[in-house]
Order: sequence, then structure tokens, then C-alpha cells
Amino acid sequence: MDNETPTSGDFTIQGRAEGFSTKQRLPKKGSPDEKIFFTTMYEIFLPLILETVLHNSRVPSPPNLRVSPSPRHRVSNSTFNCDTCVSPVYPQLGIHVSINWQWFLFVEVGLKMHPWYWQNWQGLPYLTCSLLADWSHGFFTQHFWSRSPETELTQLLHPDASGYRLKQVHGNVVLTPAEISIQLQQAQQDTENNPAWASADGLMSEQPLQAVWVASADCTPVLIADQKTGHVAAVHAGWRGTAAKIVPQAINKLLANGSELADLRIAMGPAIAGEVYQVSQQTAIEVGSSILHHEDEKAMIAALKDFSDPPVLADEKPGHVRLDVRRVNYLQMEMMGISPEQIAIAPYCTYQTPEHFFSYRRDNLKKVQWSGIVSG
Repeated sequence: MDNETPTSGDFTIQGRAEGFSTKQRLPKKGSPDEKIFFTTMYEIFLPLILETVLHNSRVPSPPNLRVSPSPRHRVSNSTFNCDTCVSPVYPQLGIHVSINWQWFLFVEVGLKMHPWYWQNWQGLPYLTCSLLADWSHGFFTQHFWSRSPETELTQLLHPDASGYRLKQVHGNVVLTPAEISIQLQQAQQDTENNPAWASADGLMSEQPLQAVWVASADCTPVLIADQKTGHVAAVHAGWRGTAAKIVPQAINKLLANGSELADLRIAMGPAIAGEVYQVSQQTAIEVGSSILHHEDEKAMIAALKDFSDPPVLADEKPGHVRLDVRRVNYLQMEMMGISPEQIAIAPYCTYQTPEHFFSYRRDNLKKVQWSGIVSG
């Protein structure tokens, strides 16, 4: 690709979805029309593309949709800040827009998700993902938080299933129901420490009709299913668990029990989006070390920012960045050999959707939403 930014000429805006293509005149670099042009593109053209993509893809629009580019790509001081490629991310939709400068401007809009659907139970909403359509599952909203996952929510998904949950500890241990029983039996021998639940952050089924559950409130709930064996897993992937590669740990446990990578289907549910998740650079380095290695910390941060669809974004606070935990989990799975078609990411941010999801970062309350799946 030519690395020079054009100073004038025609450009083309096109979308992958059918039904949208337009040509406009690119204003001269530094001219008074430049800021007006790019502001119009963000406020009119890109939302129109997104609307067209959603319409043609029949993807349900999230409630209270806010279409806005990432703050780091907004127009500033009459200058559009870009080099050869700018990639705003629309986290509410799971849509990635790449703007490639050549002698024309090509805006490519691609849905990076399988469709997600709102379900209703007694007037209460919860989410399901088309990628997991063959399994009874749900990413439940805050409206269900007081209901027991082992009983009420399991019965909602399948009346004949047995439910299992954990005491989550932000680690990378994945247990089966049999291993839960062993852990609890051992704990019962200690009269001073007799927990109700086993400590871990992932659950994997062993038999049909086992419902496995995890809780989250900004951390990423991950549901995994094997289309051949019927085995399923549920994983709680916060930044600590992600740094410890809990999702690869769960996948490896499935592989050890007869699964094949190509047969897995993985859905990452609502979680805090990278654009609003401010963390220390040290936290980002700890998490980023799960996908690459650099001796120099500055080089590590720079390398993480240099990814296509980067998991780390700049932040205005010194010593801090924005961290996309779901993106890191996606990259971990990609490095294992899992294809993009096998992964779905929910188009919702817990922090930015208070009408449906608890967010610890937003509310500082210890309330959670449940996500679970039943083995086949």
C-alpha cells in the first residue's frame, strides 16, 4: 500500500454488506473543509454504513445504540489524526472499521460476530448466541442476579439438568463436577473451613445434562461447546485469569477429554470494553505477556498498541492505558489455532449498558450476572 496520504482527489466509501457505496471529494490537506469533511464522515457516512450492515445482516441492534468512534481517532484542531491506517472500534456492535489511505479512501465494515439474540423469561431479558444455538445456554442480565444458578436458572435452561457453580478466585483452575465433589469432601474434613462451593474459575462438563455456570460483572464470561462430544465449559476470565490463560487452560482440558480444536464453538459474553477499561501499564504488561514477550516494558506497551485491532489503547492518565481483555482472550485462542469463525463476542459493554448489566467498575457493588450452558 502507498504510505503517502493523498492531498486531494476522489475517494470511495464502501461496505461489505450489500446496498452501500458512495463517492465523495477528498478535501485538500489542511484546508478549512477538512474538519467538516471528516466530521460529516463520522456523523453521517459511518452510521449509515453500520445501519446498512445491520439491516442486511439481520443483526439485532443493541438498545440505546451509541455509534461513536474511539476517542483516539476523533478530529482535532482541524486535522484528521492518522498515518496510513486508522481503526476505530464500535464495541456496542462488535464492528471494526478500517480506513485505508491510498489515492482513495476505502472504508471496510465487517461484522466481527455471530448474531446475538434477546430472549425473554417472565418478562426478564437474557442473551443467547447463534454460535451456541445447539446448546441450551444463556448470558443472563442483572435482572436475574438474585436467582440461584444451580436451581432456578438451570431449570430455565433445561428441566432435567443438574447445575454447578464455583467460588471464583480470579485464577486459572478449571474443574469438573467430579473434581468439585472431591474438593468439597476434602474441605469437609476441616471443621474450620467448610466451603459451600469449590474454588476455581472454570467448569467443564463430564456427562450430558450438566449445567455449568460462572458469574461476572465486567470480567468476561466465556461459554465453550464441542459440537461432536457435547461437552461444554464455562469460564470466568478477569484480567488476572486472562493473564494466567484460563481460557486456553479450559480448552486444553476439553482436548484432553476427547475434543478437537475444530469442533469447539466459543462465545464471550458481555464484559467491560477496552475503550473504557483504564488500568495501570503494569497490569496491561502482565496480561499482555500472555500473548507476547518483551524484556523492555515500554517496548511491550508499544507492541501491544501496534496490533491490528489492538488490545491496548492509549489513556490520558500517566502510567495508564485502556485494556481490552476480550481481545486478549481472542488472541490467545487464535494462537492456539482456533479460527475466527469459531468465536463470537457479545456486542455489549457492561460498563456502558447500565440498564442490563452490573459493572463493578461503574457501580462498585458486589452484584453479578450469571452465564451458563448445558452439556448435550
